[in-house]
Amino acid sequence: KSTLIALLSGQLQANSGVIQVGFIPVGFIPESADQSANRASDSISDSTAGQPLALMPQRIDIIKAPLRDNLCLNHSHSDAALMAALALVELDQWAENLPQGLDTWLGDGEWQPSGGECKRLGLARIILMNPPIILLDEPAAGMDAALARRIFARLAEHWQHKLVVANTHDRGLILDGQQVLELDRI
Repeated sequence: KSTLIALLSGQLQANSGVIQVGFIPVGFIPESADQSANRASDSISDSTAGQPLALMPQRIDIIKAPLRDNLCLNHSHSDAALMAALALVELDQWAENLPQGLDTWLGDGEWQPSGGECKRLGLARIILMNPPIILLDEPAAGMDAALARRIFARLAEHWQHKLVVANTHDRGLILDGQQVLELDRI
């Protein structure tokens, strides 16, 4: 399943054939100006830079920088936008309770988020990027089941007009109206 995500994101190249979204090969998806302004290149592989696609890998890297910078990744967002993204993933109260809020330093030797908090920070990054195509690799790992269901119910509504591909073992994240492809059946 992770190989499929890597192929879709352009991190791996197929030995044969073409990977397409609709009828458009993955390497040739045009990007609008809004999508260009909203994407964070650190979350997209070099081979897909400039495309309207965001990848949340299994391991979320936290940079030694303030929470604000960990969310923005070299892009500008208002505090209201940051807090709205954090609210969607139930980290708004957590952020407000940090010693300096959005300006609290994270990373080695600083405030260190838990594994589940890192996953939710990764989701908040994707929310802020606002791409039309979202690839998620084990997005609920490290979260308890009830929290994951609440967050993904909210994100299903927030992302209802986007193509979201999620690699997950958690069948509880499958919501009404979603198409499910079980890899052991293809």
